[in-house]
Amino acid sequence: MASASAVGETGVNIGLAFVTGGAGIAISVGGTTSSIRQVLRDKTAAELEQLGRTRLAAMGVSPGTIEAFYATPGLTPTDKAVIGCFAYVAWVSQRP
Repeated sequence: MASASAVGETGVNIGLAFVTGGAGIAISVGGTTSSIRQVLRDKTAAELEQLGRTRLAAMGVSPGTIEAFYATPGLTPTDKAVIGCFAYVAWVSQRP
């Protein structure tokens, strides 16, 4: 199975540096970094996109916004997966 791209620890950790507050705590305590690496390693680009679309829709993001996000040519499938994951973790951490 081909993965979306090879991702080292540095890329994910740099992304984690921008997550603050409760989401940052959830990521550091919950081992989300290794979970993200595992998902990126084990899923194809198409699977990553489907997962991201599902999570964004669950967060209430409009279909048009989701479509525009995934049509962005400057982001790789891995970039989009990591951004979507961080958004989802932040959203979940702020739910009552």
